[in-house]
Amino acid sequence: MCQLIRTPQMTVTPTGVLLTAQCRVAAANGTVNDDQHSAKVVSKFSRDMGRTWGPMQELTPRGYSHGIAVYDRIRKRVLLQYQHHPNADPSENSTLHQRFSYDDGVTWGPERDITALMVRCNPHAPHGMQVASAGAHIQTSSGRMLFQSHAIGTTHLACRWWTDDGGETFR
Repeated sequence: MCQLIRTPQMTVTPTGVLLTAQCRVAAANGTVNDDQHSAKVVSKFSRDMGRTWGPMQELTPRGYSHGIAVYDRIRKRVLLQYQHHPNADPSENSTLHQRFSYDDGVTWGPERDITALMVRCNPHAPHGMQVASAGAHIQTSSGRMLFQSHAIGTTHLACRWWTDDGGETFR
């Protein structure tokens, strides 16, 4: 399973705390590489605000990372976004995906590729994709959900995107 946990982030839900993170998996030779291609998105849940934790749940196969979750208090669900990295270079051929959970992360709905909705952030997608960051999300008092990414290399700027409809569309 996991040999190294990276980029953890917590999301408070009505029944506890959902922790999502990147899980680095050892290669066949036993080494743990610090690249997105050897990562998985994982989660744990605490019903007592972090005193104890349930088992780790793998949300993706290898090659996925940068899981960020926000609890949508308007629609009473968790919105999870993460990236698929089929190559070791995270800027090469990466795509952005999302899933919803209506039970605070116990189960998740189907994966949806939302790369095409991020054209202003990533005009050359799936190449040169922005990388989402843990903790770079919030829901405002109006219900708008905001997300932030960080740049890759020196040719890309950081980007933000938001949704006013719970993740159906983005600007």
